[in-house]
Amino acid sequence: MQISSAAAAPPASVQAVSPSQTAPGSTSLLATLQGLASTVLDTSGAVSDADKLDAYTNAQRVSITGQSAAIGQAGAALLNRIANSPTAQNVEAQRTGYANAMMGAIQRAGAAGVPHAQALGAASLQHFDGLSGTDQQALFASINAPNRAGVTPFAGLDDWRGQMSVMGKVSAPVDRIELSGPARALVGSSAPTAPAAPAQPAYVTGSIASVRV
Repeated sequence: MQISSAAAAPPASVQAVSPSQTAPGSTSLLATLQGLASTVLDTSGAVSDADKLDAYTNAQRVSITGQSAAIGQAGAALLNRIANSPTAQNVEAQRTGYANAMMGAIQRAGAAGVPHAQALGAASLQHFDGLSGTDQQALFASINAPNRAGVTPFAGLDDWRGQMSVMGKVSAPVDRIELSGPARALVGSSAPTAPAAPAQPAYVTGSIASVRV
């Protein structure tokens, strides 16, 4: 992450949008999204980092689950501003740092002959515990992002920690480990490569019962 010495210009205020710019019945959702954007983009100092992150994750849920389609360009513009906010940038930075740490764990495990799942379970908690409270929450927001049905992989932070702790003690392979392209290259997997997709950081998922690291 690059830090510029130039003072950042405050974000423009979130403008109200005419109902004519949205699909019928979507005015309430747009108003909700405007409220979330106002929270995430606040520069007054009156909104805590935790509240900004909560608003960000709620906005992401609107996007991931496809609800934003009902509010058209107005909603897309708000989501774009939220996605470029300092809160969103920190979530992405923490996810990238975590992915790099997990890739390092895979490499070390391969060199030492340690099962990948065992190494990843231990490394995930070690990395997480080395972060500040704010960065821990930002990382977990990424790890526990919902799928298109709005379902998150973990019930909460304690659930994730518990599953990673169990994984770190397992010497046998877990039932499923999914690796991104860069991860497969490191471990020499012969699994078929998925169709081309937008570039993303290397990731690792795995579990005792289908868990995402």
